[in-house]
Amino acid sequence: QKKYSQNKYMINQRQKNALIEIQERIKDSITAFDESGDVTICLSYLYTVKDLFGQLLKPINNENILNSIFKGFCVGK
Repeated sequence: QKKYSQNKYMINQRQKNALIEIQERIKDSITAFDESGDVTICLSYLYTVKDLFGQLLKPINNENILNSIFKGFCVGK
């Protein structure tokens, strides 16, 4: 059996949580398909997985969002 200790990577808690969520949604997708045979239900879970991967690879920067919201306001006048 191959040991994976040599392949350790540093990830933060947000990334770990996202990977766990992705894994769970993939399992849900397989279960939904096995139980119903309906590709549409399976696809619904897989779209969620796609979105989660997007969040993992390109996280939303809250500072940029706040700057965008408040850039039109003048403070101190």
